[in-house]
Amino acid sequence: MENLTRREFLKKGSLAGLAGAAGFLTGADCAAAEQLPAQMGQAMRIPRRQGRGTEPLNPKFPNFGGFVTLLADLHQHTTFSDGDLWPAARVEEAKREGLDVVCLSDHIEVRPFKADIANLDLGRGYEVALPRAKASDILLIPGLEITRSEPYAKHLNALFLKDFNALVTERFEDAVRAAARQDAFIFWNHPAWGQKEPKATWYPQMDKFLEEGILHGFEVVNGFEGDARDYQPDVIEWCQKHRVTMLGNSDAHKATAYLTDWSAGEHRPMTLIFARERTLEGVREALFAGRTAIYYYLPGERDLLIGDEKWLLPIFNRSFNCMPKRPGIGLNEVVFQNDLPFALEFKVLSASGIKVPEKLLLPHGSSTLTLEVVSGSVRVEAEVLNFHIGKNQRMVVEVSL
Repeated sequence: MENLTRREFLKKGSLAGLAGAAGFLTGADCAAAEQLPAQMGQAMRIPRRQGRGTEPLNPKFPNFGGFVTLLADLHQHTTFSDGDLWPAARVEEAKREGLDVVCLSDHIEVRPFKADIANLDLGRGYEVALPRAKASDILLIPGLEITRSEPYAKHLNALFLKDFNALVTERFEDAVRAAARQDAFIFWNHPAWGQKEPKATWYPQMDKFLEEGILHGFEVVNGFEGDARDYQPDVIEWCQKHRVTMLGNSDAHKATAYLTDWSAGEHRPMTLIFARERTLEGVREALFAGRTAIYYYLPGERDLLIGDEKWLLPIFNRSFNCMPKRPGIGLNEVVFQNDLPFALEFKVLSASGIKVPEKLLLPHGSSTLTLEVVSGSVRVEAEVLNFHIGKNQRMVVEVSL
């Protein structure tokens, strides 16, 4: 049997084969189910990673400006669509990884396990997960993924649904508008999905939804397996141009422990939500207001924070501090305090009154460097390489000692 990655499996099988097997739709947006048995076999394969780490990092980010910073994953799948985990297990997994907010956005149209899970009510997965979420102090958002076949960009998540089954429609646009009538928060999933090149592609249909005011965000980051499509800097620019919310989510189908090397510091992508209160209503208000950033581990390289500078700068200011051990000029030990859950990478743009390396890597926690102070007034301007505030744009900060 051909050994497919999760992305290849979904691209080849889920949308074209499993959507038709779901039996919810008829018409042009559906496909035949001839490939279902083979693809079901692929769904049960062990993924590429075996969870080499023992425990995930529970990241902590500071609160600021009257907002509480919540960690969210708003795009995941369970056995109620084409995921490998039971809904309650997804909640336990999220709790273990330090999340505050979860949406189990199962596909409406892709449900390969329907024969085994006979209940066809689209809200049943949410109902199954809700008691565990309450017991685990996880805010569980009711939502679904609208997943039509061609073009692949027709994947939208609808959050805060009241009537799941109202989204069972023949036409894609009708499903989106059925969610909009429920005042759902609707965002566009993985804009690079299914493209020949690993690059986000704009669809005129999104212009129409934006004009109607029913499309509220785009996924800048989707997935965490190291595929070049995972992180799309172009989409940061799109979000800023259209003034919609930036999101980063795992789109997890398999257990995240299989996909993540915790011992290497890897973690799932997360959306940081800056809410006025730790409630579902607080999360909803923050998402519609665009108060988000993205925490993403770039495989094999570094941790990133992605978002508008107005959100990233307060996080930096609340997390970073530096202080010389003694006053005066000459060689001096400078103590740096980095309270972020990852190392900070600086490229020095200019400096006065001090000799510093061109690049600095400051780990999480406290670290001490010996630097030469040449005058009483010290100023360093630096680019924070892992704070992305735009396409090809890094946040610049000024540090004084």
